[in-house]
Parts: sequence; structure tokens; C-alpha cells
Amino acid sequence: MTEKNRSAVTRICRQLDGLPLPIELAAARLSAMSPEQLLQRLSDRYALLTRGSRSAPSRQQTLQLCVDWSYDLCDPGEQLTWARLSVFTGSFELEAAEYGCGDADQPADLLDMVTTLVDKSILIREENNAGVRFRMLETLRDYGREKARHRGEHHNLRRRHRDWYRQLARTAENEFIGPLQLEWIERLSCEQPNLREAMDFCLAENDTETCVQIATALAQLWGSRGLLSESRDWLDQFLSRDRNRPTVTTIRALHADCLMAEQQRDHQRGAALAEQVRVLAGELTDPIAHAIVDSMDGIVGLFTGDLVPAAAALERTRPVFGAAENELALRIESLALLGLVYQLLDKEPHRAIQCYEDVLAVTQVHGESVYRSYALWAMAVAQWRLGAADHARDLLGQGLRLARLANDPVGCANYFEALAWMAGDSDPVRASTLKRMVRCQ
Repeated sequence: MTEKNRSAVTRICRQLDGLPLPIELAAARLSAMSPEQLLQRLSDRYALLTRGSRSAPSRQQTLQLCVDWSYDLCDPGEQLTWARLSVFTGSFELEAAEYGCGDADQPADLLDMVTTLVDKSILIREENNAGVRFRMLETLRDYGREKARHRGEHHNLRRRHRDWYRQLARTAENEFIGPLQLEWIERLSCEQPNLREAMDFCLAENDTETCVQIATALAQLWGSRGLLSESRDWLDQFLSRDRNRPTVTTIRALHADCLMAEQQRDHQRGAALAEQVRVLAGELTDPIAHAIVDSMDGIVGLFTGDLVPAAAALERTRPVFGAAENELALRIESLALLGLVYQLLDKEPHRAIQCYEDVLAVTQVHGESVYRSYALWAMAVAQWRLGAADHARDLLGQGLRLARLANDPVGCANYFEALAWMAGDSDPVRASTLKRMVRCQ
């Protein structure tokens, strides 16, 4: 082990699930290749890990024989369930397994099989705030997927897997602005590997509509996790393939892509996306599509400093989004952005505060936390700039608690930075400490 190969060795051990036998078989290959080369070939671990001790029992001489031995100890029903459950990546819920892998006429059979596979350590049971979930080691998943391919089931399993996660993403998006928001954040955080797997399948099937639906629903979560580049990459891939007639769904995706591009200071891309939406919306009569055009103009203006046109554009969205009961996210986001524009204009601090108060009123009624946290942060900064430092600190305390409840590292970083600004003049040591906390988020 050296500083140079430490990272590769660590990743090898993680990919092999920390299991002693596969790690020992991998180590035996180091006489012919470096850890870095070994890591690159682990995608076909069953062909690679074949040189164990000749004196060991046969099942311990290759990884294939080892897992074959475990597989043979399962009855046919358990073997079938093992193969089918291998479609999941990371962990999964029982309901997802029943939808994607079970028999609709006999759902209890799958529950029994899951229970016995847990007893035999093929599945690992995990429990967190999102409920009980199950996980299969990557080594066992690869084996199960190969069995599913031999049975001719793998493609159909992936299709059903995609359908489940498409519906999950739709439901999450519809219920995100509401009292279940924190539960959805926890659940979607656990489901990210499966959602990525579903989008990969959509790419392979050229199913851009489903891709866009999933990626747009995840944009808010990924934004709060700082995963802007990944979110933009997914959206760019899907939108570049979408050659169908423009829909409001496509325009929503372009809107999300534009906001993240501007947050990363990619102003050229943000402006190009805004212009693309303007052209597409011209083919639609839906007022929401045209309001999204105004919202994107406001976003581009906010981040490029063209504030007066940005304020005018965002003001035009208010009656449209305000009248649409099912457009709460767009309404709240547009109000929050308008508040930032007015705050940066300096001459309009009270109009900015009014926008934030409107956001807080809407989010409180619907039991929402994420946007409420951001509005409290923005309100606190506005009050501090008006000289109400004590009120600003109280608002920051409220908002930081919400950001922590939502497990929002980007939001927490914003709060620590604002607290550092306020401490800068009177307590430079505290300000420096808070700045370091920003970098740790």
C-alpha cells in the first residue's frame, strides 16, 4: 500500500463489498497488474477473480464457484427471486420489489422469498427514517443479473423497474410542496441509485419523455445537494434527443436546466436555453409555458446583473403562476427570485421583503420546508442590510433549523456565510470559523 495506489485499493475493496474471499482473489492478480489496472477490469469480476489457493476447498478457489455454491443452497423460488431482485441498484423498498418482480396474483410469495433471502444473507435488511429497505451486495447483484439474462427476463425487469421509478418521480414532484416534503427528500435520497439506473435504461431505449420527467423531478433535490453538474448532464442528454412536439414538460426541464446553468455562471448556456424555450413556447397556447419564458428571462437577468428587465419579467409571472393551484413550485421560486432582484436593486428593499413574506405565507400554509428555509435566509440578509441585526439573527436561526431538517448542505452553507457576514465587523474570529464551516458543507 502506497499513497499512490491507496485510492485504487480502497475502491477495489468497496466494489468487492469488503468480502474477504473476493479481496484475496483480487490480491492474487497483483503479480500481473497494478491496482489501477485491476480496478479498471472489475466490471467483469467473475472472469477476473479466478486464481485462489489450490489447497482451498473448490468453492473458495474462484469467485464464480463461491457464489455458485451459495446459489445452489437456495431453492428454485429463492433463486428466481435473487435473479429478479438484482434489477435494483443500491437499496430498494418492498413495494418496488412487489411491483417489479412479484406475481400480481400471489404478492405474499415474494414477501416470503425476501424473508428467506434475508435469512440466508443474500439480502441485507436496512432501516432508516424512510422505512425498511433491502440491499444486495454488488457481487451478488452481478451474479443475479447474469442469471436473469440467461432466463431472458432482464430487459422486462428493467422496463418494469423504469415504470416504477417514473411513477415515483411523478408522485414526488406533485407532493414535494407539502407536509410530506421531508419524507420525500429522505426517500429520494435513498432512491438515487435506482433513479439513475432507470434514466440509464431510458437512454438505451431512447425514451426521452420518461427521462425528462425523472430528471426534472430530481432537479430540486440535486440542487440542494450541490449536484448541479450531474443534473445538467442528465437534462442536456435527454433534451438533445427530444425531437417531439414541444410540451410544457419539456419547457419545465429547460427551465430547470437554465437555473442550474446560471447558478454555475454558465451565462452563455443559460441565455441559449432561454431563447430555446421562447421558440418552443411560441408553438403552444398554454399560459404556463409563456410564463416560464418570462421566468427564464428573469433568471438570466438576475445572474447577469440586468436587473430592471429581470424584475419586469418576473413580475409578469406572478398573476399566471398565482392563479394556477398546481404550480406552487414555480410560483414560490419566481417570488423568491423576484425578491433577490429587488434586493440587489438596493432601491427596493421593502419590495424584496414583501416577496419573501409572500413566499413564507405560501410555504407555511402548505407545510413546506426547503423553499421556506431559503426565504428565511434571504429575508434575514435583507433585514440585516436595513440595520435590523437582531431580527436577522433570529430569522437565520429559524431557517438553519429547517435546512438541517431537510438535510440541505447548500442551504446550511448559505446560512453559515450570512452569519459570517454579520460577525465580520465585531467578531472576526467567529467570522473566520463560520467561513470554514461554509467550506465543510
